[in-house]
Amino acid sequence: MHLLLFIRKKGVRFYVIRLKTLFNIIELYNHYKEKILNKHQKIARAGVIDTMFYSPVRSPVSLGERIGVHYTTATRYLSELKDSGFLVDLNYGKYHLFINKALLDIIQE
Repeated sequence: MHLLLFIRKKGVRFYVIRLKTLFNIIELYNHYKEKILNKHQKIARAGVIDTMFYSPVRSPVSLGERIGVHYTTATRYLSELKDSGFLVDLNYGKYHLFINKALLDIIQE
């Protein structure tokens, strides 16, 4: 009976929810990694997968700086991932942003 009361405390409930979120993020990361490695080996080797989970919203310039490639190469990588359904894009003024929507959806649960 004490275990049930302990689990119902607000702080513990928050921790349990956050742990579930963490597992969902890890599951999504592994799924993306497997699919991208199969379809886009060059992109996967460049380290783009990790940056997609480091920051769910990326511009080509920020990706290029992060992985050490020119922004036009980064744009090509992000566009290929968008076309494959891993990212969505958004034009915000002069900025072209690419969003890992699946990751944002998990975080916002």
